[in-house]
Amino acid sequence: MILTAGEIVEAFDRWHVRHVARPGWATRHTRHSWDLRAIYLHHDANHDKVSTERGLAVIEEGRPDLAGPLSNSWNEDDGTVYLTALGNTNNAGRITQEAYDRITKGLPPRGDAGALRHRDSRIVGNTYGWAIEIHNAGDGRDPYEPGQMQSTVLECAAICDAVGRKVTGRWGAGPSVGWGGNRVWAHRQLTPRKIDPLGIVIVSFAEAVDVALYVGPTGARPTPLEDDMPTVVAKALRFNPNGSGQGYVMDAYGALHPVGGAPKMPNHAEFDDWIAAKVGPAVDFEVTSWGPAPGAVVLDAVGGRHPAGSAPTQTGGPYWAKGFVPPAPVV
Repeated sequence: MILTAGEIVEAFDRWHVRHVARPGWATRHTRHSWDLRAIYLHHDANHDKVSTERGLAVIEEGRPDLAGPLSNSWNEDDGTVYLTALGNTNNAGRITQEAYDRITKGLPPRGDAGALRHRDSRIVGNTYGWAIEIHNAGDGRDPYEPGQMQSTVLECAAICDAVGRKVTGRWGAGPSVGWGGNRVWAHRQLTPRKIDPLGIVIVSFAEAVDVALYVGPTGARPTPLEDDMPTVVAKALRFNPNGSGQGYVMDAYGALHPVGGAPKMPNHAEFDDWIAAKVGPAVDFEVTSWGPAPGAVVLDAVGGRHPAGSAPTQTGGPYWAKGFVPPAPVV
């Protein structure tokens, strides 16, 4: 599958992706073949002090050790998506045989390549991906901005939708008929050499893409975001059974957000980015105590139990694999 410049711009406009087309982007590529099968997420390892122009120059022109272009888009902290190239770019390098097999079959990633102990093959992944470089230091301390994540989700939805419309010829209004979030891959899921994009739980990100595709371009229209707003989809909700209307919503990181006037619960269960990327998202929680000193226990995707608020420390736990190996998705 190859999308044209016009098709991409039309899709970005349809999905309200705040974008800037860089000069020459539509003819910039490595001149190797391109067969679009998935979307790859990276962080560029640049700190905030790196200017927009410098960041774009590296993406478009490359580095001393790697010729440009390095991605199809570069996503700035303020939520602007810069279109930098169209076609094959030097972003993924060699990938594992399993990654190639799953990408070409339209299957989602099964976990991080390193955690799964996979080895790189001789297959170069650049051929098969729309590569997104997200401006972030990638050190586990530099936060991804809410608007930046919102734009990246909408960009992925736009690409997924455009592919389907091209395949079916349905360019008019209507629901998405293309790819879903299962087509989104982190660089670290393609190869054991990489950790990017550090801090983004891809399972949760893919779910956000599916939510956007479900509600469509109108429902997914960008809204003003505050710095402290969560950027992942909600996972579970519990109300106080005494009928007070108070409750908590859990996001995919295990953080618990009060609703209905419930007191704030200290989020000791909010996962560290690195651990969350390995064990998968939080999947459920139970409130152990309501009232002025609430407590809860959060369950992660591999059976680990994490205390929040006044809940006691959890000992043991049904981890079904040695170490933090992400569970296989239902295919």
